[in-house]
Amino acid sequence: MYPREQLTLLADRKVLLRARIALQRIETGRNLERVMRPVVLAENLRARWRALPPAVRLFSGPVGLLLQGYLRRRLRFGGTLLVWAPVAWRAWKWLSPLLAKPSRSRAA
Repeated sequence: MYPREQLTLLADRKVLLRARIALQRIETGRNLERVMRPVVLAENLRARWRALPPAVRLFSGPVGLLLQGYLRRRLRFGGTLLVWAPVAWRAWKWLSPLLAKPSRSRAA
């Protein structure tokens, strides 16, 4: 039906296309691994936190406050940042929905 030259050309293109697809899959896997590395680290930290006894988790709050006070006195600029960072974060979380642009929908 088709001339042999066209069939061999199509077969060669098919081999090249399959090789290119295989390379793209390998690159995508590498990129996915690089992107997911922080997520896996966070999940491991969360699992370790959950594995701690409840008493340790309970006392981590006061120990964290003591550590924050110590670091605030030791670090000049960073200490102030440690104090105000949670406040700024809470303010941002509260204000971000209000600052988001409303979607424009046409009245019917």
